[in-house]
Amino acid sequence: MGSCWPNVALIWNKLIEKHPDIRTITFSNAAHRVTKYPITNDINNYNSGGTHITSGFEEINKLLLNEKTDDNITIIFISDGADNDNSTLK
Repeated sequence: MGSCWPNVALIWNKLIEKHPDIRTITFSNAAHRVTKYPITNDINNYNSGGTHITSGFEEINKLLLNEKTDDNITIIFISDGADNDNSTLK
């Protein structure tokens, strides 16, 4: 993902400009909500190094439970696809 990150950050920052109500969650071995924008080109600022997909979805679930809305919700999930936890492949 590291080599693709600058392009992801560029496109994501353009999206945030048009939709400032977007929430951003990054995940590696744990998930974290991003609160500072724009996102930088350095993936190491976003807890890189592992991929635990479950932690990303758990953080999304917390966010959805805490932010009540009747609006439609769109989730964009970006990953390198290499989950470090084989138990999630059930």
